[in-house]
Amino acid sequence: GDNGGSIQAVTDYLNLWAKEADKVEHFHLLRYEDLRAEPHRELRKLLDFMQVDASEEHLNAAVEYSSYENMKKMESKQQFRLAGGRMMPRDKDNPDSYKVRRAKVGGYRDYFTDEEVAALDRQLAERLDPLFGYR
Repeated sequence: GDNGGSIQAVTDYLNLWAKEADKVEHFHLLRYEDLRAEPHRELRKLLDFMQVDASEEHLNAAVEYSSYENMKKMESKQQFRLAGGRMMPRDKDNPDSYKVRRAKVGGYRDYFTDEEVAALDRQLAERLDPLFGYR
């Protein structure tokens, strides 16, 4: 199908942020890909930006606690149930209904045909501000 409308809305929204970024007094861009690749480094940069004084021990504990494997384990044991219905899987037999799915960078490619992926990637390359680093 044509996903142009929703992609257009997302890129318009992100481009608005990019256009205003230099006017924002304190601006920090955190990309999911970078957080997955270098969780310690990216979390340290974020905490420094937020002026949060965290020891290396606290940082390591946070990265370990929020690791994909640990989040998946907690969700399967229903440790998020107190957070309300939106944190519960709609269908326990469907892995995609879980909030903690696969933590895969570029995972959207698994849900679209090669042609759709090419079209989405092309639209992002053409429309999304270079600030976000997805060229």
